[in-house]
Amino acid sequence: ERPSRVAPDEAAAAREPVRALWRAVFGE
Repeated sequence: ERPSRVAPDEAAAAREPVRALWRAVFGE
């Protein structure tokens, strides 16, 4: 997990490409 000092919106923006890739690979 990222340190809690990272702003939630920054963390979400960082995860979004990963989630898109996950959906592309696993069809979810």
